Amino acid sequence: MISRRGTGGLCGEPRVGWLLAVSGVWLITACFDVHPVDTTGTQLDAPSVRRVDDFESTVRPSWNLLFPWVCDNWPTDAQPVSCGAAQPGADGLGASQFLDFDFESQAPDDYPGAQLMAARSGIRLDLRGYDQIAFAAKVTEREPGSIPAGFELRINLTCSSLAEVRDDIGVSVVHGVHPVADGSWHSFVLDLAAFTQDASENWARIAASDCLGSVDFIQVQVISTLPWQSRRAAGRLQIDDLQLRTFRAAAESGSDTRRLDPWYCQKYSGEDDTSNMRAGNQACDATRSAPSLTFDVEYPKDEGEGSSSLCASLAKVDSLSHEASMDTLNLSAFHQLSFSAKFSPRDQAAQPGARFRLELGCSTLLPNRYPAVQHDLEVLPEWSTYTFPLGSFRPSDYPIGFDDVEGCLAHFDGPCFFTQLEPGEASSGTLSIDHMVLR
Repeated sequence: MISRRGTGGLCGEPRVGWLLAVSGVWLITACFDVHPVDTTGTQLDAPSVRRVDDFESTVRPSWNLLFPWVCDNWPTDAQPVSCGAAQPGADGLGASQFLDFDFESQAPDDYPGAQLMAARSGIRLDLRGYDQIAFAAKVTEREPGSIPAGFELRINLTCSSLAEVRDDIGVSVVHGVHPVADGSWHSFVLDLAAFTQDASENWARIAASDCLGSVDFIQVQVISTLPWQSRRAAGRLQIDDLQLRTFRAAAESGSDTRRLDPWYCQKYSGEDDTSNMRAGNQACDATRSAPSLTFDVEYPKDEGEGSSSLCASLAKVDSLSHEASMDTLNLSAFHQLSFSAKFSPRDQAAQPGARFRLELGCSTLLPNRYPAVQHDLEVLPEWSTYTFPLGSFRPSDYPIGFDDVEGCLAHFDGPCFFTQLEPGEASSGTLSIDHMVLR
């Protein structure tokens, strides 16, 4: 999300204890006394993430318990497959992993396919602590009509140690989706609780939970589920951002939960590439439910504006296609937003706290213009609780002329924290966020 710096000031009042509630209105930030953390309400819950592979390295997967990806197909006399790194990835940058395939059924009991496969290197993987497996995929036909409607993309988790291997094939649990072969990236989320053993593994039946606790291969497979005369498919699969996710256990008692996609970080360096605004040394840890942004920004006088940001989006998953997309939430029935935050400065003597701007996005209200409502705050070095009445949010500075606060709150699609600098200022350190609740 591209946005701009707003106005605001430091909160200079003394703090009592370690909980600080901050509320405010246009241009003013007021400090209040310590209050207990109330966890009832609707929690905005982002998952903790185990990155299986972001495919940025060709040496080894992100999860170092896995060997590098290889590819093969079946039956062995089928057209050979090829695989490797492909640019760009799902975010339009970096890399992804491709699999070129061409298979066709020759008989009724012939179920050809192809796969990418990463084997565990050492101990078997216990995935029972995770809730979901998520990934981005792009499927492209070799020529028009070369990928039929019954084409299936499956995640297969093999646990061969649980049963005697038959014809070099172990037992496994599997879950699949039917991606559209349109040459575009799509995001998918599969619940691990929905993985089941394939009915064809009739020589040994296992409990799915036992298999999830003893995984030795992660396989990304492409097959056709059509009648055998039509089981032919030829094209390219690209996969990116393969993750295991786990959410906070049952949120808090008495709370509803709306799920966020994992947090992500961005940096913006002004109007054009000639800006001297520096947003450097950025690191983003979105693997935990309390995400953090580490930044080193400088805003030279009379130069372009810029910022680093920590953002998340509301997400929904279609129950049939398992495809993930952006969601919205109407905040009209809510009165306030609370969250915990901490800023760890690189040099606490020089910078005891830091100013930020919280934006509540509503991008569906004006597509491609990124409107939002915003609130300024100062974040201090200890974990503190901040509470903002929703009525105290003001329109974002951009797009120019945007003033529909009520409409924006009715189309909320995610929060975003931006660094906040004045000309001549610099800031460096780590911002961490947790326990975001609407009441």
